[in-house]
Amino acid sequence: GDTEDKKQNQRWQRKASHYIGSGECIHDVKFGPRHHGLVLAIAVANGTIRLLRWKDSAQLSEFEEFRSIDIVTSHGECICLSWNPAEDEPMSLAVGC
Repeated sequence: GDTEDKKQNQRWQRKASHYIGSGECIHDVKFGPRHHGLVLAIAVANGTIRLLRWKDSAQLSEFEEFRSIDIVTSHGECICLSWNPAEDEPMSLAVGC
């Protein structure tokens, strides 16, 4: 039907610029819950978590790193992360290292 024709004509469009780190190996990337705005968490192999926020959620062309967290472990690598989805709690992450 008409709905199937619309789905077939939809195409992906790039809406954001590239994140260019300093040659860091990235293990995991997760978008945060909607109630925190448009935020992204990146787990880097060296044990760092980078939090990014887009300045304009309509344009998605410019973002800023608003927090960097160094996780100190005996292994050094952070391989996975997960956001706390609860709306009535502060922004928080669980990180597997």
